[in-house]
Amino acid sequence: MHSNALGSAKLDGTFRIDGDITDKNFPMPECKLKAGNVLRVEGYIPQNREQKITTNECIAFLKRKNAVLVGAQGARILLTQKREKFLTDCHHLSFQEKGKFFVDRFRVSTIPSVYAEKTRIPSLTLANAERFWEGNYLLLCFRFV
Repeated sequence: MHSNALGSAKLDGTFRIDGDITDKNFPMPECKLKAGNVLRVEGYIPQNREQKITTNECIAFLKRKNAVLVGAQGARILLTQKREKFLTDCHHLSFQEKGKFFVDRFRVSTIPSVYAEKTRIPSLTLANAERFWEGNYLLLCFRFV
């Protein structure tokens, strides 16, 4: 990926991207992806979907799995290359290091999330990082091959 990967890609009408997901707002992922990088992506769904999990617990879990936290860049790649693989009615969360979250106009820290609904095209949105995660969500775990 190049330095303006989020803002430069042309949309073909098969997905939407939140206007706040830009290179300016997400400038420094833990690891910048480069052309030729090969990543494997796994999704983790909590065993107990009613269990409330914090953002810190999600990040700690991903680090135990040796995940590369690529945030919006990773979610964007998945949305363009593998959008048919997303579960419907589920938030697919792509974390980055705490402290590098984008803070929106409401002063809320956010996490990139791909959300796919049965009746709509998939979208790359921003989810509230300050909430407890429960229900329909999946943690995206990116690793170098």
